[in-house]
Amino acid sequence: MKAVAGLFFAAWSLSAQFVLPEDRGLAGADQAGRRIGSTTRVLYITAHPDDEDGGAITQLTRGRGAEVTLLSLTRGESGANLITGDFFDSLGALRTLELLRAAQYYGCRVRFTNHIDYGYSKNVDEAWRSWNREKLLGEVVRVVREERPHIVIGRWQGTARDGHGHHSAAGVMAQLAYEAAADASRYPEAGPAWRVLKLYAGNWRENED
Repeated sequence: MKAVAGLFFAAWSLSAQFVLPEDRGLAGADQAGRRIGSTTRVLYITAHPDDEDGGAITQLTRGRGAEVTLLSLTRGESGANLITGDFFDSLGALRTLELLRAAQYYGCRVRFTNHIDYGYSKNVDEAWRSWNREKLLGEVVRVVREERPHIVIGRWQGTARDGHGHHSAAGVMAQLAYEAAADASRYPEAGPAWRVLKLYAGNWRENED
């Protein structure tokens, strides 16, 4: 556990000193101008670190000046690792650090829920047997109400085409939270209701809606 904490502290220290060329000088002034000229807030929801469409996020932030928060349901604790000997908690810490560094290039902020990546899930029903669906939705609704996005983008569609139960669960969460966050009678402990204006789902394949 000390090693995991050490990884987080080292990454925090490095991140505090790490400023991209894109954020300095004339390029930085251009980026600041784009942000000043935009009032759009976006919440991008996915299941694991590195699921995200970095190009889409960067286009929104650096291209259009939107304020984007990337919400990953897990830290990827049980993902594959063919490079180092890190697994479970230490792999989750490593993937968290990788996502935080990637987010500096994307120009977005990162948040997580308290749910864990327990390994490959064949379908969303299996995911709900391991995750408490209502508790997870409450966590996502809290993020929506705290971030107050105008747009929610689900990286996944919430169907079998997503290929992984956690992916499908993330797509379902985006859709459910879009509705639930606007209903003051649901999850009152998660803060004041917030109505999202638009909901989009990831579309990577030809001829998909």
